[in-house]
Amino acid sequence: MIAIAIDDEPSALHVISSFCNKIAHVTLAATFTDPFEAVAYLQIHRTDLLFLDVLMPDISGLELYRSLRSKPMVIVTTAFEEYALAGFEISAVDYLLKPFSIERFITACNKAFSNNQMLNDQSKDNALFIQTATSRIKINLSDIYFIEAAANYVSFHLETEQYSSRMTFQEVVQLLPEKLFCRVHRSFIVAINKVESVEKHQLRVNKHVIPISDGYYQTFLSLFKSV
Repeated sequence: MIAIAIDDEPSALHVISSFCNKIAHVTLAATFTDPFEAVAYLQIHRTDLLFLDVLMPDISGLELYRSLRSKPMVIVTTAFEEYALAGFEISAVDYLLKPFSIERFITACNKAFSNNQMLNDQSKDNALFIQTATSRIKINLSDIYFIEAAANYVSFHLETEQYSSRMTFQEVVQLLPEKLFCRVHRSFIVAINKVESVEKHQLRVNKHVIPISDGYYQTFLSLFKSV
């Protein structure tokens, strides 16, 4: 995995860099004390994992992460326990409370590596694999009717079943073939060939009414007409 680290304290970056050198599956490509330089870097460089401090001058780590168009996996680092759980607001893989041990660091990186492997194993043509609370599930793309984001989870709605996984919506979008699925709302993606009817502000899919935002309407309509 290619990673970068953002922290306004150089000593914290030194620790992360030192620990990363001991882990074969993490390559720390860059470190930043200036969060805005990091944002510029992320816009042009592939990054799988982000080590992100919460409290920084000018912008918090959470605000920075929310501003990113393409969101890598994130491990939150913080010296303040009250901010640690805030990482779950951005679906962080894990959080590290400073000062953290190398054992705790490895545990967090292993979680990220497992998530990354799961995403890389996806087949955009036939099926995808998701991690539920209890098991890893294979879902055929042809069985998906629509996908819904709720809090820190994404729910995959099949004809009679529903599976939830702790993923970001952006991760889901990257896994799905653009010609088969379309985002129609900030919280919904639909399988285009499963749409039963279209109105100006809503769709019907498997007896469910799904809202469609004005910003997605024309794109969806052009794909729907081509099916």
